[in-house]
Amino acid sequence: MGFSVWGFGFWLAALRGNNPPNCKLLALGSLCFALVAGCRPQIIFAGVVILPFLFKQIFIKRRLFTKNTYKETLAFFAPFIVVAAGVMFYNHIRFGSPFDFGANYNLTTNDMTKRGFVLGRSGLALFTYFLQSLTLNAKFPFLHPSEISTSYSGTTIFEPMYGGILAATPFLWLLFLQIPLRRELKSEKLAYIVGITSIMAVVISIINAQSGGLLQRYFSDFGYLLCIGAAIMFLFLNRIFTSKAFKKLSACFISFSIAFSACYCLLLVFADSYTWSMFTQNPHLWFFAKYLFSFWM
Repeated sequence: MGFSVWGFGFWLAALRGNNPPNCKLLALGSLCFALVAGCRPQIIFAGVVILPFLFKQIFIKRRLFTKNTYKETLAFFAPFIVVAAGVMFYNHIRFGSPFDFGANYNLTTNDMTKRGFVLGRSGLALFTYFLQSLTLNAKFPFLHPSEISTSYSGTTIFEPMYGGILAATPFLWLLFLQIPLRRELKSEKLAYIVGITSIMAVVISIINAQSGGLLQRYFSDFGYLLCIGAAIMFLFLNRIFTSKAFKKLSACFISFSIAFSACYCLLLVFADSYTWSMFTQNPHLWFFAKYLFSFWM
């Protein structure tokens, strides 16, 4: 996540206002994204978000991939080639093939040797990762694992899940406005950026479900992309709607979103889980919080 965000930052800094693009910043951005492939390969799909910017630079301003800009082209591709060579060499000396990353030898809770890509898992993954509702009741810690139910006849690997990311993060609801406001977003050249962040988040979530299963921590692989798209939508809305009433509504919405997600994260710390339960890690703190927050029980 860190490398991908830094990669975006360096790339945008290299392209912004520079003719030709800054080679050092361009190379740093590519290096960051190349390193993403070495630590969590599926997140490299997030790099597609830069395509609208590169399209403008390549086909309109002609600042990249031409005879006169070979330095910039080399700066963009060289880090990928160097890192790929290093990773492939490591794969070769350890696993006997430059294209073998070793994941297929995993025989722990998930038999990766038989995992494969099964389309039937994708529907459940999309619902669970994005649309599953929160399970709340009056019993501490109030937030409880959601029921994961499917008619898929194969094996589905999952850990306790506490609602989909859209249910847990109201700020992301702004992404639904990209459809009715698509014309306005296009006029500001933002439609493709917001759309690609949403699409790549879906792509990464499916890859995660196919390769690893349904796990709460996988939200971090694609959640930040949705947050980038929602942040762009928030700033865009506040620019085109300038009335005091809308500004007040906008402030209320962002305050509600922050408070809601903060409460969700706090409850998640104390939620039941066989992998990182506070009840087993620190029972003194867990019971202190229980009687602090549910004194009426």
